Amino acid sequence: MLSFDPGGRERHIEVKTSRHGAGTPFFVTDNEVRVSERSPETYWLYRLYDFRGHPGRVARPSPAYRLQGDLQRNLDLRPVSYRALPA
Repeated sequence: MLSFDPGGRERHIEVKTSRHGAGTPFFVTDNEVRVSERSPETYWLYRLYDFRGHPGRVARPSPAYRLQGDLQRNLDLRPVSYRALPA
């Protein structure tokens, strides 16, 4: 699904949800980092935290923040795993 800003320009939105607080580390993919680097003017990451959703029940609104642009400039990124292929 496409998203657009009020001026009609395309927006790429990524949403991350966590049951933990705003300062808790979360995961982003290599692809998300590359897309944010290629298109920082259209890339937005929305982070919902303290999420307490339960299936079949209406959840209270979660606090959130949003970041625009290159994730490498907005976050302290640290590698936590590698994909290994036989040489």
